[in-house]
Amino acid sequence: LPALAPDLLAVRMDSAKAVERDITINWSFADLSEVYAITVRNGVMTYRKNKPHAKADTSVAMSKSTLDRIATRQTDFAAAIKNGEIQINGEKAQLAWLMSTMVSFNPGFNIVEP
Repeated sequence: LPALAPDLLAVRMDSAKAVERDITINWSFADLSEVYAITVRNGVMTYRKNKPHAKADTSVAMSKSTLDRIATRQTDFAAAIKNGEIQINGEKAQLAWLMSTMVSFNPGFNIVEP
């Protein structure tokens, strides 16, 4: 679900890096008629659905199928941009910076250890 995409970004964002700046992004899925207003401020990411920022730093547009292909690792964000599956308007450097704050983690970590 696209509604979980901002949550995944927030979980993967390194808040120690993200505290460096504040940004706003409107992230839309035209095929679903949904837009997510993402805000990063003081190292914390928040979002709201279908209430876009009046003056976002960056706007990202993609389809749900592109998101699905990225999520299943059939493609990646950079390739989808290059192929025209993702359109970016505004300050592209802000989106690049946000992506640079993303970290990978092992989802199979032990919740309880002996």
